[in-house]
Amino acid sequence: MKKKIISLILVLCFSVLLFALPSGAEGEVFVAAGNTVLPLTNAMPIKSNGVWYIDYQCFTKGTVNVSSSYNSAERILVLYTWDTTLIFDLNSTTAYTSAEKIPYKAVSFSSGGTVYVPVQFTAQMLGLEYSFISDIPLIRIKRVSDIPDNMFQYIAKNAIPDLLQAYNAQKNNEKDGQDIQNSASKKNIRLTFNISNGKNLKQILDNLSRFGKWATFFVSPSAIANCENELRRAVSGGHTIGILSSSREDIDSANEHLFDVAKTKTRLVRPPEGTRSMTKENVEALIAGGLRLWDQTYTPSGTTSSRIYNSAVTQLKSASNYAVFTLTDSDASTSALSRILRHMSDNGIGMVSINILDTPVNQISEKR
Repeated sequence: MKKKIISLILVLCFSVLLFALPSGAEGEVFVAAGNTVLPLTNAMPIKSNGVWYIDYQCFTKGTVNVSSSYNSAERILVLYTWDTTLIFDLNSTTAYTSAEKIPYKAVSFSSGGTVYVPVQFTAQMLGLEYSFISDIPLIRIKRVSDIPDNMFQYIAKNAIPDLLQAYNAQKNNEKDGQDIQNSASKKNIRLTFNISNGKNLKQILDNLSRFGKWATFFVSPSAIANCENELRRAVSGGHTIGILSSSREDIDSANEHLFDVAKTKTRLVRPPEGTRSMTKENVEALIAGGLRLWDQTYTPSGTTSSRIYNSAVTQLKSASNYAVFTLTDSDASTSALSRILRHMSDNGIGMVSINILDTPVNQISEKR
């Protein structure tokens, strides 16, 4: 069967949209199946190495009429239409159709309980069309008989406000539930990490996952390339990302890199030397760009795992509610993390990540 392929436009003018959209809409990319814009979920599209990936269930919605079956034990995903069956093997990163039996190199993966498939390849193999409406932005998969894009984008733009409102309401409800749970603790802190090189980010995420905790990661622009997979995992797992820099140029570049890697941008910034080291002009320039400045209030000291742990225990005793408690990604700090998290859990110390709406905590009392 001859497949018709429409080129996917990946030029995103997102830097303009970042601060124009409501704060709850940063980084959102919508998906439309046929003539329907799908509701936003936490399983948003991911762009990696120039390829867009979406939740496979998007192909089963709207007017696209694709059926699916996923065997989580064997990690085999099957998508099928009336005349085509496409099989993804998550174990070998290959895919094939039941008719041709020819394996294709097609990476599909599971993240945060969601199975992602490459949009272009999947649409092509199933005889569908796809396109990217950049000024929304929106990925669309459709049949030939569906409404053309130049008409559909007006329908989509009218639907976007209600979908955003519903999504933000859901996120607020989730946050309220988290706040209620945390309020039962003796104390809450904002747990943050300064990621200078990224080599230990996987181990940090593993520990946080084991204890069911969320954190905020301030990542150095130079570290992003060293931990791209881990940043995708952090974003999909509900953690918050910030930039560890005071240079507007570096922050903008890092945000573009983050968007390519993990489909997110951030307004949270932490100057490596603290906000007191910044000039007034530097501070005003960052704030004028919509950025929010955060410092740490507690940072355990020491060159060994034991000393960092002992310092952390001492500081946690005196930390006020919602203090900004910061660890680094050094080997010693990462080694101490499991014991620190256990101490916090055993002593009823709750942990929350920073929200964009939170009032910034910094050395210069800059609250904007």
